[in-house]
Amino acid sequence: MRIWEETKVSVLFITHDLTEAIALPSQGAIMSARPGRITELRDVPLARPRDIARLHDDPAYRQIYDHLWDTLKMVVEEARTSAGAGASA
Repeated sequence: MRIWEETKVSVLFITHDLTEAIALPSQGAIMSARPGRITELRDVPLARPRDIARLHDDPAYRQIYDHLWDTLKMVVEEARTSAGAGASA
């Protein structure tokens, strides 16, 4: 975050950690399973600077977290369904 605050250059950060995925970006993306495709872009409208240790207290954080979790569950289920269909074909 310090480097971004000093340089203001675009950064691509890939993570599996939902807290990081909300705390760091101005905009986040959700990717599908193989082949990896962006399935959703979402703005992260939380005020900066963001205190990661206190972020979970913000109701907006919880709303974003819940949406991401639900979306990721759907992505995983679709991948499982596709893998199962391919295995039986």
